[in-house]
Amino acid sequence: MGIVGCVSCIIGSVVIVIHAPQEETPSSVQHIWTLATQPAFLVYVVASLSTVLALVLHLEPTLIGKRYILNLVF
Repeated sequence: MGIVGCVSCIIGSVVIVIHAPQEETPSSVQHIWTLATQPAFLVYVVASLSTVLALVLHLEPTLIGKRYILNLVF
């Protein structure tokens, strides 16, 4: 079942990328800054970082063991 799940995930990702709408290429740093400071993107960044920090600092030591995860990373 692991191989079927991996293949299904890859096929789904390819289908999403193929059917994605075309976007213009950013032409300046100001345009990239405007895109990066949109509220939806900022909410996504905060939610992603919060989830990662919760997993690394709280859930990993309680679920896997008493080791400190940052010792394993560095």
